[in-house]
Amino acid sequence: MLMASTTQSLEKGVEVTRNSESLAIKARVLTGINEMLKRDFGSVAQEVIRSVINLCVMEWFWGADDSMWAHLRGMKHMINLRSGLRGIKDIVGESIIILHVA
Repeated sequence: MLMASTTQSLEKGVEVTRNSESLAIKARVLTGINEMLKRDFGSVAQEVIRSVINLCVMEWFWGADDSMWAHLRGMKHMINLRSGLRGIKDIVGESIIILHVA
């Protein structure tokens, strides 16, 4: 939903940071990620890391560099908490992370 909303904004020539709908959806996404982080990290790490990867890609697309770099740092910290990329035990997610973090 977030990607669709922001893409629609950009197609209309509206900056994402000025689109209240996109900002509201992003706030819900961030709230969901934060709620998942409050749970047992081991059971949700793959989903959280995938969500943050998607968020970083969208922020890169929007040109939201400060936010993107903050989320990348958080993702790297989550990967370290899982004992590195091999600790994730998810081939698809691991491949995506290698492409985006490298």
